[in-house]
Amino acid sequence: DQGWLWARGFEGGGPHVQLYRRIAHWLMKEPELEEERLTAIGRGRTLVLMQLSMGASYLLWYGAGGYVALALFALWFGLSYGGIVSLLPALCMDLFGARAVASIIGTLYTGAALGNLLGPVVAGAVFDRVGSYGPVIWACIGLSALATLASARLIGPQPAAKDRG
Repeated sequence: DQGWLWARGFEGGGPHVQLYRRIAHWLMKEPELEEERLTAIGRGRTLVLMQLSMGASYLLWYGAGGYVALALFALWFGLSYGGIVSLLPALCMDLFGARAVASIIGTLYTGAALGNLLGPVVAGAVFDRVGSYGPVIWACIGLSALATLASARLIGPQPAAKDRG
């Protein structure tokens, strides 16, 4: 709460950026405060975690037996997907640099837009054909697993804290 108040200038503001950076540093269990390295490593790890989370959310959809479970799925999925979307521009900048980032982000978001446009149509067609969203959900879980593996491979293995010197 204090960081939120400081960021809005309450009582003259305060060191909210440093506060949040130190909290993130502590949560990531990183002994160093090298901002660029922590940012790049943290973004990649967070992307993988958000991909895993989104994939796991589909299991809740699969087992949902009513409104409450579907609402929880929508919340979980939305938070995971939102985390992924918010990480992509900064992660693209980390990985590819300023020269290529605009075209890469444009391509990523165009692909996401097509998926968001066609996904419900395809899911509805599958449901009309087989009477269940089961095949769609399992396809989503499989595609999410592939995305998670690709994300993990993209960021690569990170050295242990003691090996970073």
